[in-house]
Amino acid sequence: MKKLLCYLSFVLILASCNIFDGNNTSKNGFEAGPILFIYEKQLWSMESDGSDVKQLTNDSDFPIFDARWSPDGKKIALIALANPSNNNEFARAIYIINSDGGGKYQLTNPPLGLFRYMGDLERKLTWSPDGNHIAFSRMRPPEASAIFDVFIIDIETGIESQISNNNWTEYVDDWHPDQNKLLIHYIGSDLHESAPGGVIGYTDLGGEYIELVSDPEFSSTRGRISPDGSKIAYSKDRKLYLMDLDTGVEQLLFEHDYPVAQTWSACGRKLIFQLSSWEINYEDRKVFITNIDDGTIEDITPFVSLSSAIWVSSWRK
Repeated sequence: MKKLLCYLSFVLILASCNIFDGNNTSKNGFEAGPILFIYEKQLWSMESDGSDVKQLTNDSDFPIFDARWSPDGKKIALIALANPSNNNEFARAIYIINSDGGGKYQLTNPPLGLFRYMGDLERKLTWSPDGNHIAFSRMRPPEASAIFDVFIIDIETGIESQISNNNWTEYVDDWHPDQNKLLIHYIGSDLHESAPGGVIGYTDLGGEYIELVSDPEFSSTRGRISPDGSKIAYSKDRKLYLMDLDTGVEQLLFEHDYPVAQTWSACGRKLIFQLSSWEINYEDRKVFITNIDDGTIEDITPFVSLSSAIWVSSWRK
């Protein structure tokens, strides 16, 4: 009986991987795994082959700079202008919208002060695996404006907790699926002396440094944890790597034009990455998906754009 149950569980998991990693739709009509991307500061979605492109927002007074699906796929967290009614203010805040682009409300109310004219007050965000919290990075007051600290906000109550207060910047990269730690991009810390671009490592939810993940001899950034927590994709020395966290073994995935890991598929079999050299040509604005199992790479760029970047932000789980 136990063998039968284990087999049935395996079949169900495998079936769900095939649904959510491909372009299929489940029987209840749920559109599996649309990919969010930012284009012309508005939010769009597409399927995993770059098809079925849809524009979710269309408000020039509400430019969007980042977006992440909630774990249940019902909400989207956005980073946008804190005061979109005033074109002279550039500070940003976090908003929540429904999956169809409606139901917008502002989640964070940052202490603006002089920040309202500086912009980029809040940067990076990631949902907790249970969908109850969001971790993000916020710039300190003007006397230390070059430093970003890590905050966690309760979605239901709106209560914020600052969990870092160091002499260096900490950008939130990702939330580990075990709920208890965050992947952080450290810049200017004493964790690295020979990597001016920073390193990535873990912080617990109290803000205490746990361990370094990347090689301190090389600049590393944009870490993305696989859904099962066993692997991390990240940029190092202008190349894209995959690390097996059990063995510490690195695998080179891509080595040209500053590749950046963007988002994993639900089952961790595929990874979307982009190039960040930002030359003014179409090649540097493409979107790629790689199959971790066999290393194949496919161009899934939804459309040609020479005037503005297409920047993928999140893959619905």
